[in-house]
Amino acid sequence: MNTREISAILVLLLAFSILPASVMAKYAGGLGTADNPYRIGTAANLLTLAVNTDDYDKCFILTANIDLNPNLPGRRLFTTAVIAPDTDNSNDTFEGTVFTGIFDGAGHKIINLTIDTNGTGNDFLGLFGDSGGEIKNLTLENLSISDGNNSLFVGGLVGENDGSIGNCSSSGSVTIANDSSLIGGLIGLSTGDVNGCSSAGTVTGGSNAYGFGGLVGDNEGTISRCYSICDVTGSNGSSLLGGLAGENGLDAVSNCYSTGAVTAGSDSSYLGGLLGEDTFGDITNCYSTGALTAGSGSTNLGGLMGDNAFGTVSGCYFLDTSGPDNGVGDPLTDEEMKQEAGFVGWDFVDETANGTEDIWWINEGAGYPTLVRRLEIDICTVTAGTTNSDRISFSGLLNAAANDFNDINDIFVFIDSNDIVTPCDQNFPVTAKTFKNGKYNYSGSVDGVRKSFTYDVKTHKFAFSAGNVDLLSGLDCPVTIGIEIGNFFTMAQIDETIVNGPRVPIPILLMMTVKNTLRVDKLQAKYSDDPNSDQLSVKGAFAVKDIDPNMANWITDDLVITLGAQTFTIPKESLRAGQGKFTFSKANVNEGDAIVTGEFNFNMRSFILTLKSAEIEADPGDTVDFGVSFAGFDQTVSIVLPL
Repeated sequence: MNTREISAILVLLLAFSILPASVMAKYAGGLGTADNPYRIGTAANLLTLAVNTDDYDKCFILTANIDLNPNLPGRRLFTTAVIAPDTDNSNDTFEGTVFTGIFDGAGHKIINLTIDTNGTGNDFLGLFGDSGGEIKNLTLENLSISDGNNSLFVGGLVGENDGSIGNCSSSGSVTIANDSSLIGGLIGLSTGDVNGCSSAGTVTGGSNAYGFGGLVGDNEGTISRCYSICDVTGSNGSSLLGGLAGENGLDAVSNCYSTGAVTAGSDSSYLGGLLGEDTFGDITNCYSTGALTAGSGSTNLGGLMGDNAFGTVSGCYFLDTSGPDNGVGDPLTDEEMKQEAGFVGWDFVDETANGTEDIWWINEGAGYPTLVRRLEIDICTVTAGTTNSDRISFSGLLNAAANDFNDINDIFVFIDSNDIVTPCDQNFPVTAKTFKNGKYNYSGSVDGVRKSFTYDVKTHKFAFSAGNVDLLSGLDCPVTIGIEIGNFFTMAQIDETIVNGPRVPIPILLMMTVKNTLRVDKLQAKYSDDPNSDQLSVKGAFAVKDIDPNMANWITDDLVITLGAQTFTIPKESLRAGQGKFTFSKANVNEGDAIVTGEFNFNMRSFILTLKSAEIEADPGDTVDFGVSFAGFDQTVSIVLPL
């Protein structure tokens, strides 16, 4: 190496040495995109996100559990939300920067989040103050929030949610002083979508508590497949307190339950085991069991909800001893609550008359219904041999808790497929030896089958294997995998054909929602007097029943967009499929020279499209039908064109 080359290298090294750390390595890696999100692996990484508001529209993923204990080095006691805090508490509107990106917890936890305003009535408190983005797969454990009088929009995870929250949970305490409103264990106010979430702990308010809920304080969006075991408490003069949500307005709550107690002082009103009040909403297939207690002079009390104002309640039940029967929902005895037959029209595992989604599971005669919870399988290996020499193993994440192991004799695992006559069922004993210190570990041989099962409550990681079994050769999808641990039950389906021999990680189709839906959340328009120069942007959400995991089958037909009397057709040849979505850009359509660009994201259940170089026939302010059609999906909603 000559002198010139050495000098060049030294110059480069010097240049890199003086670059700021944020340039050399932002967070723990990543680029902030959907394909390569910023990685958050430490408390310092998380606090870096907190102060970088320019990154609030980026994508993030947790790569480890994070402990925010304020007594640890580098941590602190918060007085505002950690991310997207409100910057002006003098009014009840959010004055900060809204988080609009994606935050994926990837199954990890944030532990010991502590917010204490020292008596000041701060608004928009939680890990996030205000989110219009997507938060998913995150657990908050042992959180503590304490706020003063006249507080608004407080939740363990989010103060206000205008986006989507999925597969998130919180445990801990949210304690608010007098004259406060819209307080929840997970979310204060939600106008977006909440799916597959839960909360545990306590939500406590002072006098004149208004809109307090175990999961959500005030719901103006959708809540599905969620539950709360929070105790909700208010003092004298409290109103709109519910085990799941204090208030629900206009939108839907489906397949949810609450078991926490709801307690208020004298002269309180609109208190219910599930909801304080429903206004014009649709409540379907829900139940509550928590005891309802109110002081003298209290009104509008109900075992299920305090009042139903012009809403629809169907297939909903409450424990007959939990609260008064005000005609909303049907009371069931403790014995009836433990029988599948008591819940008419519900979609349970092992029945098909009410659907095939397997939303609910019940330990018949022993426990109340529980939701089929999350199971994620990251790798599955099948090896076929001669008779009785097949082997199957899989591992991943599930969210069973330590108390699910109480008073049970065994863990039950089954593997089933349409192509095998007898499912592969295996039991694993639960004893003081196999389950201790939050870890389960069994390995042994029973009836010639060598099998093992391990699970760590802290990390949620599990692994299963069974050898010397038969009937696995040529196993075809869908393959259903189920795990039962006491009153915990979870299922998933492998959506790729398994062939003999080792396999790479297999994608999983989780059993979640399941009716075709379309919703428009945001509209923006630009109108021009010039011909074919109007522009319209539409952003919203959608869900597809019985999604075919093969992306190619989602684009067998043209994509058709309707706007009033106009139809815009994007040829299927212009649709590009990949990574759980299809996109289209500068697609020629049949309305003059109009161009449509955008994407439909099946993983996030969101869509965005922009109509350019168009001649919009309807006038600004007109109400028109907006429709989307593709591959069997055909939904229409009414929208008002922006002025």
